[in-house]
Amino acid sequence: MNIKTLKSENEFSQAINTITEAFMADPVWSWMYPTESARLEAYPIFARAFTQQSYDNGSFYTDDSLNAVSAWVKPNVELNEHAIIDAISNTVQSKETRDALFSIFEQFEAYHPGECWYLPVIGVLPNLQNQGLGTELMLHTISKIDSEKQIAYLESTNARNISFYESFGFKVLGEVSAGDSPAIYPMLRQAKS
Repeated sequence: MNIKTLKSENEFSQAINTITEAFMADPVWSWMYPTESARLEAYPIFARAFTQQSYDNGSFYTDDSLNAVSAWVKPNVELNEHAIIDAISNTVQSKETRDALFSIFEQFEAYHPGECWYLPVIGVLPNLQNQGLGTELMLHTISKIDSEKQIAYLESTNARNISFYESFGFKVLGEVSAGDSPAIYPMLRQAKS
């Protein structure tokens, strides 16, 4: 598989569509947006806010067909919190869910290691999952991370994906939830020497 960095706004939009399809059955995103129509309408707005920094800083990776994507945030680059808050405020209908989400983001701060490679999202189109595309994307960036002797961090929104991340050396740090949200699992990968 050839892995490339997104080069255009059109590719970025296609990548957001891939993420949306990949996360249609995700427990957390299904909790945020309880109906399929809400996920189709709202999730692209949230996904764009959550991955814009990856696109802007050349760390949003994909295969040639944009069937698999990973958005990484490089060390010393921060997510645009205002854009994320606006996206949540404008797309999550339930006040209780919005309040729980803001609590969850606050809880993440206790786990986030500071300067690191951060993976907000990795996704593969549902009909192509379990064929190694996600693995190739992970290996592509993990090799960069290892060459820089950096740590990596993510939050798994689906317990089923924990073993996938563990296969790359990530370890679960804890469990985060608020209100009636599903559990989210902060995970850290130590720097390799």
